Amino acid sequence: MHSPRPSRRAKRPKKSCASIGRRSPPPRKKARKIVAEARAAGANVRQTIVSQAREEAERMLDQARTSIESEKRAAIAELRRETANLAIQAAGVLIDANLDDEKNRGLVDDLIAKIPESN
Repeated sequence: MHSPRPSRRAKRPKKSCASIGRRSPPPRKKARKIVAEARAAGANVRQTIVSQAREEAERMLDQARTSIESEKRAAIAELRRETANLAIQAAGVLIDANLDDEKNRGLVDDLIAKIPESN
């Protein structure tokens, strides 16, 4: 009768598994490598995020500075316009107060008196 011997197929997987086990690094070494790679990748991502955040913060500061300068110029221009309006109003009040015939005649007489006589 035929004895039950393992077939060649049954032996092959054992050899294949054994050879795979010898070629692969030990699980702990592989795990350490994976952890080290993950840490390095995490550090790179962190550095990228920090760099982008700094660039964004600098861009925001530049925009704020530009906006502040623009608003400052607008405020100065508005102050100048308001000052000119106040000066015009004050001059109008003074002119209205000065339109007195007696005062004007007195000023003209004083000016005429100061003109040197021609010989």
